[in-house]
Amino acid sequence: MNISGQHDIPSVPLREEHATPGATRRLEGGMRVNGQGLHRPAGDTPVVTVVTVVRNGESFLEWTILSVLGQTYDEVEFIVIDGGSTDGTLDVVRRYDPKIDYWISEPDKGIYDAMNKGIDRAGGEWVLFLNAGDVFCDSEVLKSVVQDIPPDAEVVYGGHQEDYEGGYRSIRTAGPISDLWKGMIFSHQAMLVKTSLIKRYKFNVASRIAADYEFIYSLYQQRRRFHRSQIVISRVLADGFSASRNLRLTLDQWRIARNYTDQPVMIDLYHLTKLAGVCIKNMLKKVMPRRVSAYLRSR
Repeated sequence: MNISGQHDIPSVPLREEHATPGATRRLEGGMRVNGQGLHRPAGDTPVVTVVTVVRNGESFLEWTILSVLGQTYDEVEFIVIDGGSTDGTLDVVRRYDPKIDYWISEPDKGIYDAMNKGIDRAGGEWVLFLNAGDVFCDSEVLKSVVQDIPPDAEVVYGGHQEDYEGGYRSIRTAGPISDLWKGMIFSHQAMLVKTSLIKRYKFNVASRIAADYEFIYSLYQQRRRFHRSQIVISRVLADGFSASRNLRLTLDQWRIARNYTDQPVMIDLYHLTKLAGVCIKNMLKKVMPRRVSAYLRSR
């Protein structure tokens, strides 16, 4: 994907802060830092805060930035949270500084800590996370999703497309929220949450790979109002999880589902079967060529 040179945007100086001598470097920038304040809606349409978290994503962050900036929906607040990158990621961010509402670069405690930082800085009515390397399905998506939101909704979710090595793609339709006990039935990159709600609960940073699932399940148990959209919202890079991490994720989702339901036998039977399937897939990955493995995962 050739994405360079699509926007002629001047660079601006970075603002650097040191709390004390020897303190961790903290850089920030964007329109807020340059005196333009919070994004305010021009009319009655809600502002959607898009948060992108990244660390050492020089090679693919620009895809995400251009996808956000290319949305036809005008009321977008764009925040980038960088975890102290050591490659050229900040050069990419700096290039788009005049078009980003706010960005910060400093070490964090993992992806969910970075996402919580984005929540703290969100000023829109809705928050959506689009990880570095992920993009919206098309330039009209946010406009279509916002028009589809019922007045009483607190969480809106839709489908997503997974892109695999070798050019294989798969559309994942979001499942009914009542199936949440089976695992993550939609991608967090295809979810909008009311800012007031997500600021109240945030993500559990102690959970390294399943905090999004735990967050969603807790809202479901509180009987928060979910709306399932038929729109395919985002395109995500298919995860590159190792075999051990896939097992960990399956086990974590099993634990979370068990904690939030009163039917442990049904949960245990389902997730034992799911765990066996993950183990078989992991074994097949070891013996199959990578392209064949990617193709099978996309089915």
